[in-house]
Amino acid sequence: MVKVEYLKDQKVREWYWKTIRNMLGKKRKPSPKNKLEKIWAERLSDCKIMYDIIFEELSVLVLKYEWIKEYVDKCKKNDYVAGNNIISQYINANMLSKEIRLELIERMGVRVCPYCNQQYIYAIRFYGDDGRYLGDLDHVLPKKAYPLFALSLWNLIPACKSCNQLFKRDQQKEILSPIEAGFGEDCILKIKYRSINAIKGASQEFEVKWEISDGNNQSKRKQKIANNIDVFKLNELYEGHKSEIQLILWKKAIYSNKVYQNSIKRMLNVISGGKLEMENFLFGIDLSKQKFGEQPHAKMIYDIVKYN
Repeated sequence: MVKVEYLKDQKVREWYWKTIRNMLGKKRKPSPKNKLEKIWAERLSDCKIMYDIIFEELSVLVLKYEWIKEYVDKCKKNDYVAGNNIISQYINANMLSKEIRLELIERMGVRVCPYCNQQYIYAIRFYGDDGRYLGDLDHVLPKKAYPLFALSLWNLIPACKSCNQLFKRDQQKEILSPIEAGFGEDCILKIKYRSINAIKGASQEFEVKWEISDGNNQSKRKQKIANNIDVFKLNELYEGHKSEIQLILWKKAIYSNKVYQNSIKRMLNVISGGKLEMENFLFGIDLSKQKFGEQPHAKMIYDIVKYN
């Protein structure tokens, strides 16, 4: 999994806040009939509170508002049906029209699914059509269970349809959000070789598994990562890429040959300090960590080259 950065993009935030305010301003608000409805009507009519709900991450919200912490605790226990029914009259995911979703996706600038790092998910537009999106817009906290966060930018993750519709769906396991962090060095794709030929990329006698680093001392982070691996079936998915992994191992074995390295240097006219350029040329992608979200399988290839 790779990290996404659009929550920090001021232009995205300004556009989205303007869009949200327009939507909320046009939406017909119900007349409160009891104490609970009055409480939520007051909260959701407060511009400052709404801004925080849209843009502040959950870890900040629960510290800033005691009632949000209580809300989350109740939702975890599926113990807030009446309150959520009220909230859904003010906030719900259906308020995001197809046009708004498409523009939001374009502005987010996420080209590859951050959950699996396998599929392109960008939006496309062509003549005579209002646009199509190759992926989905996932709610990290399910919109049905947590309607208060149905429009929160930190809770909206561009994802491929497989990750969103086949694997995650409405599961409520606490996962590591791409807004929070990517796997980085906390979780690495490791290869267990069963023969010498596999090391050289001459056979598929190896096993593939995502391993959580022992160096990560944050037990909660470890559990979130473990949940990601389970929810999105990452071990099973990457076992299906043995052919691609074998090719990378073969290239890596060739690259270890100094004669071949020198040949690449001459081709690229690299005199010194060109290891990254040579690796990019050989493995077919930019191995810079900040580019992981732009290229399918970038994290996989990086881990194989650097750690296996």
